[in-house]
Amino acid sequence: MARWRLRIRMDGTSKQLAEVDPEASVEQLFRRIAEVVGHPAPHQLTVLAGVPPRPLTTSAMPLKATHVVNCDTLIIRRATPHAPSAHPSHSLSSSRGPAAGATRAAQAATHASNNLHTGLTLDTACAVLEQGDGDPASNPEDRLARLLAMAAETNDTHDVQGALRDLRRAMANELQRRQEERLAQQRLEAAVGNTFEMRAATAQTLGAARPQMEVSFKTSARLRHREHFTPLPPTLLRMLVRQLLADPDARENLRSFNMALMSPRVFWNLVRWSGGGDPDDSLRQLLPDADWSYLDARQRSLSDKALENARQEEALLAARREAAALREQQRAAREARRRARTNANQAESQTGPAAKREKAAAAD
Repeated sequence: MARWRLRIRMDGTSKQLAEVDPEASVEQLFRRIAEVVGHPAPHQLTVLAGVPPRPLTTSAMPLKATHVVNCDTLIIRRATPHAPSAHPSHSLSSSRGPAAGATRAAQAATHASNNLHTGLTLDTACAVLEQGDGDPASNPEDRLARLLAMAAETNDTHDVQGALRDLRRAMANELQRRQEERLAQQRLEAAVGNTFEMRAATAQTLGAARPQMEVSFKTSARLRHREHFTPLPPTLLRMLVRQLLADPDARENLRSFNMALMSPRVFWNLVRWSGGGDPDDSLRQLLPDADWSYLDARQRSLSDKALENARQEEALLAARREAAALREQQRAAREARRRARTNANQAESQTGPAAKREKAAAAD
């Protein structure tokens, strides 16, 4: 059988393996690779072959029976030394106790690391999760960061910790946004259903008592939420609402839900003035001469794709207008040049005979 030619890549370098016997065992290939790369222990090498690269297991199996083919490129990696298990007495089949969660997490991380062809093992993961990789003062978050760093085949745990912080921050912001929207919906439901309680209260500001209003409404079967707001005179409330209504963008905040979300103070002052009920009806009663027809129209929020399409369409229209203006300028310039030539020809035709007569008179 014809000999094979293989290429091996390791640590950014590439070498050739010529005259490879396809009938030879995989173990013999590992020994030859170890000799070429100068590694003393063939069993500590990880050999990846195929597309996508898959690990090649050392065995007595003939090379031609594996997924390696002629002219293939083998990726060689040194295996990471395995850390000893800190608690060898823990059973992997245990489903109870603190070690069970760590074991399951370690198994998942080990599976991910095997897919990435790293040296992370179950014992190493357990040691990292349970013992902090030899550092008893490390917290679970740092241990998890190191475990993720090992699974991601990187030694820079700072990047992983930064990613975890960004993830926590994004989740906290999303949770806060959802809680605020839920609270706004509960405000609106309490106002429409007249299930709120409102009473006068006082607040101390710089040692002086300031009048306030306290409103409470149910947020669950057993809990009530309490809020305080500064009461506004009806005249000031009308001026504020009229000013918002005059702005096409700001008037969207006068919609019931938006007002309960964006400005609870204006919302509760409107409810206080009307005594409860639908905030839209309260606005119509507050300013009966204003145009509130937009409240009956459904507010449409465009998706990111629709906004991008609108932006592209606007840019296209602007480019077309600019091109039309340029064509108009060019047309006007051509017309001006044509008129100039016409005037010059007319002037020459009128002055030509007179010039000839003058020349003839001078000659006589």
